[in-house]
Amino acid sequence: MKKIIALVVCLLITASAFAFDPGEKLVWGEVGFSSIKPDKDCDPYSVFNLNTMVGYFLMKDISLDVILSWYNYHYKSDDKSSYTYNMSDIYIGLGGSFLYQEFLCRSSLFV
Repeated sequence: MKKIIALVVCLLITASAFAFDPGEKLVWGEVGFSSIKPDKDCDPYSVFNLNTMVGYFLMKDISLDVILSWYNYHYKSDDKSSYTYNMSDIYIGLGGSFLYQEFLCRSSLFV
């Protein structure tokens, strides 16, 4: 696990070491899945998510971003009814990014 984290950090530093000029686009995405069992007597609940972001650099190293995220939650009820819950959430956001030295700093507002 430590090797994977170190590899991801190295890739992020390498990818963000270059400046972005006005008019360039940045496309980013992420897919995630987690299954958590809070207690040995409980059924697990799972979360699947899909996050996307498209950025357009207005000035050198400053971009305007549009973010779209989708989350799906799946779990069973705690009581004896064996009812299964399945919920989905969609988030739309607007934000900005700023490249400072080797780091891409991002801020966004979701609705």
